[in-house]
Parts: sequence; structure tokens; C-alpha cells
Amino acid sequence: MTKNMNIVLIDDNKIELLIHQRVLEKLDESAKVKSFSNPILAIRYLEMLSTWNLSSDIPQYIFLDIEMPEMNGFEVLHTIEKIKILRKNKTKVFFLSSIGIPNFIRMAHDYEIRANYIPKPLTKEKLIEQLIQTQTKSKILQTLINIS
Repeated sequence: MTKNMNIVLIDDNKIELLIHQRVLEKLDESAKVKSFSNPILAIRYLEMLSTWNLSSDIPQYIFLDIEMPEMNGFEVLHTIEKIKILRKNKTKVFFLSSIGIPNFIRMAHDYEIRANYIPKPLTKEKLIEQLIQTQTKSKILQTLINIS
């Protein structure tokens, strides 16, 4: 039995959240995608997983919008990088944004949980490119390569 892929998606735009969730679910039908339009609730969810040591639900990937009203993506990343179980499990973070400001892209690499940048909208092709660039050997990459 293979381990299901766990993904957390955080974006204040509910339409983009739904679109990105569908893209991810189509790429790996067995993936469990948890979507949050409120980054504070997403942080609480991740902290709860850590507190209760629910390692089977720890996300392998977090897709995170940069521009959100409650907290920006960098503030969210700064907070979640303190959650030890995410570091232990080598959770990968990908910023999603329609703003391709080079400074944002450089800042994404300055955290202990290293983040990468994918321009919106999320597509299969952009995801494959990022996973290959980051040399991520994963079930989702194998799934993507097999259906390409």
C-alpha cells in the first residue's frame, strides 16, 4: 500500500483556490488536498497535526499564495517553519503568485523550510518544471511524468 500524498493549499482567493485544488487532484487522484482561504486557520491546522503527532496527515507539499490580507505568504512561512514536524518530514513549500517580483523570488529561498516560486495559475507543466528543478523525487512527480 502506497502512502497518500498530503497537500495543503493556502490562498485567500476562493476561485483560484478551487482551480488549484482541482489541478492538484487531477494530477494525483489519491492525493488529499486540504484547502484554506484563511492562512491563520491553515497555521492552526498544521500546528494541530504537530501537537497530536498526526504524521500520516503531514503535508509533503504546501502551496502558498504570497499576497493575502490576513498575513502575507512570507509571514505564514516564517510561522510554519517553526513547526518541527514539517522540517523533520522535509515538507516542500511553493509560493504561488501572479506577482513575479524578483525580490520576492529571492526572499523565498531565505527560509529554513526552503520555498520555491510558481507563477499563477498553477498548471501541470509549471509543477513538473519546479519539481524537476528542485530535484524532488516524489510520487507526484512520477505520476506527472507517467501521464505526460
